[in-house]
Amino acid sequence: MSQERFDVIVIGAGFGGATCAALLARRGLRVLLLEKNSQAGGKAMVVSKNGFTYEMWPVIHAPARESKCIAVLRELGLEDRVELSVPEVRGGIYVDADGEVRPFPSDPGPDGSGILRVLGVAEDEMGKAIQVLAELALLPEADASALDLVSFADWLDARGAPRPVQTYLHALANGVFMVPSDMLPASEAIRTLQQIMLHHGGLYARSGGIGRLAEVFASAVDENGGRVTYRARVRRIRVDDGRVTGVETEAGRYSAPIVISNAGLQPTVLKLVGAEHFDKGYVNYVKDLVPSWGMMGLRYFLDTELLDEPYSLIFSERAYWTTDRWLAVRSGGPLPDVVIAWVQVPARNHPELAPPGKQCVLTGVWCSPDPELPVADKERFWSKIDEMMERAWPGFMKHVESRETYDARDASAISRDSAFPGVGGETIGLGQVIGQCGRYKPSARAPLRGLFYVGTDAGGAGCGTHQAVDSGIRVADQVLRYHQLRTGVSRP
Repeated sequence: MSQERFDVIVIGAGFGGATCAALLARRGLRVLLLEKNSQAGGKAMVVSKNGFTYEMWPVIHAPARESKCIAVLRELGLEDRVELSVPEVRGGIYVDADGEVRPFPSDPGPDGSGILRVLGVAEDEMGKAIQVLAELALLPEADASALDLVSFADWLDARGAPRPVQTYLHALANGVFMVPSDMLPASEAIRTLQQIMLHHGGLYARSGGIGRLAEVFASAVDENGGRVTYRARVRRIRVDDGRVTGVETEAGRYSAPIVISNAGLQPTVLKLVGAEHFDKGYVNYVKDLVPSWGMMGLRYFLDTELLDEPYSLIFSERAYWTTDRWLAVRSGGPLPDVVIAWVQVPARNHPELAPPGKQCVLTGVWCSPDPELPVADKERFWSKIDEMMERAWPGFMKHVESRETYDARDASAISRDSAFPGVGGETIGLGQVIGQCGRYKPSARAPLRGLFYVGTDAGGAGCGTHQAVDSGIRVADQVLRYHQLRTGVSRP
C-alpha cells in the first residue's frame, strides 16, 4: 500500500476544505486533498443535466459584495477563473393573515419602507420598524459580540420590534442558520444579517452556482504543487501515541503529521478517528453538539419561464419556526398553512443555465437532519411544497415537465456520514445555537496533535458557504503557524 508523505492531508473538498487546502498549497505546503465525490463543492455541488445547470438545492451565499471568496481568489491569483455576479432583485412572498399572497416590491425604497408596507406595518409603527432595522444594521461589533448567550428572538422582543418586522427577521434567520430563532444567538444573527443588509446576498457564478468556486479552489491545489484525488473516501485517520500520522483510503495509505477534516466534527471524532483516542469528557462534548436542521424539497423543471426573481423566501406570520412549533410538527402535529420555504431559479442569474424558454426551480423546506426520516413524514412536506408553489404562482403545476425530490439522506450522502442515529443530514453543520457560537464555537483544533477541523462546524462565522470559507481562511492560518512551529520553517 502507498505510503506517500505530505505536509498536510485535507479530507473533503467542500467550501471549508477546498479553501483551506488551496491556501496552504499556495503558501508552500505539500497538500493532499481527498474528496469522496467526483467533484468539489460539498452541499453546494453543481449538477448539469438535460441542458440545465443548478445546485442540488437552494444555496444562498452572503454577503455577496464583500465575500471572503474574493480575497481567496485574489491570493490564489485566480480572480479571472470564475465570473461572479450579484442578483439585483431580492425576492420575497409574504402570505398575510387573510391568506393573500403579497410579493415584495421590486423597488423596496431607500429605507425598506416598501417591504414594510407589504408586511403590514402600520403607519404609526413605521418609525419604530425603521429604527429597529437601523439598530440591527449598525450595531457595533463589540456590542454584538456581547450577545452570545442572548437569543435573537429575545433581542427583537427587547427592542419592541413591531410584529411584522419580527416575522420577517425570524423567517430570514431561519433561512440563514437553519435553527429556530429562539435558539439562535443574537450575536451570530446580527453580524450575519448586517452583512446581508449592507452587502446583499446571493453571490453566483455564471458557469452555474456558487459551488463553482469550490471547484476553482480545489484546482489551485494541483496548480500549486499539491494533489487532489476524487472518489477517494477516507476510511480512517491514523493515530499513533496521541498524534495523527495520516489517513487510510481504499486506494492506500497516505502519511502526514497534519490532518484537516471537512467531514464534520462528529463523524471525524466518532468514526474516522474513533472515540477511544479521545478523553471521555471531550467525546461527550462532541456528542452533545446540536446539528442544524436538514433541508428537503423539490426540483421542478418547467416548460416556460414563469418565475421572475433568482431567489424568493415564502413565509407568513405563523410560518417561521420556533422550537415549540418545530417540536409540535415533529411529534405528528399538523403543518402550518404556509411552510417557510426557499425558492431559487438559477437561470434568473444567468439565462444560459437553462434551455431557452425553460426553467429549473429549486425549493427547500426545513426538516430533521435524520437521514432515516420516515417516508410518510417527507411526503407531507413535499405535498405542501406543491400546494405553496401553486398558491404563490397560480398555474405553476401545469408547467411542470418533471419533478425530483430530495431530503436529508441526500445531503448526508454528499457530505457527512451519520455518526449516530438522528444526525448526518444537517444543512449547515454544528455550532449554530446558543452556547455553541461566538466565543463558544467548537475549536478548530482537536485534542489530538496535528488534527484540525474545518467548515461550518468550527472556526468560522457567517452564512452557510461563506461561513465555511471564513473557517477555511482561519484554519489555514492556524495550521500554517502550527507547521512553522513544528518544523522551524518560516513562511515561504
